[in-house]
Amino acid sequence: YGEDHNFVIIRGENINPDKIKISVINNGEGIPQESLSRIFDRFYRVETSRNRNTGGSRLRLFVVKAIINLHAAEICTQSEPNKTNEFSIEMRKKIYY
Repeated sequence: YGEDHNFVIIRGENINPDKIKISVINNGEGIPQESLSRIFDRFYRVETSRNRNTGGSRLRLFVVKAIINLHAAEICTQSEPNKTNEFSIEMRKKIYY
């Protein structure tokens, strides 16, 4: 989600012997602090205009969080407006059923 000149970094790291963290970082508009707690809500949109160029179902992050939860993992977000967004997933290395 962004323009052609934006960058995306994908980083993986070991948190401890049983847990890993995968982060996706990009630059761009950023997410206002007042919206961070709601971006995973169904149909929530940070940008409130009805511009067709930024259209969509507004379900993407809701679905992402649902999939992450099914894997007993957690997702969190950090954002600096007009600088970077970071989405991080922490999960166990092995899942036993």
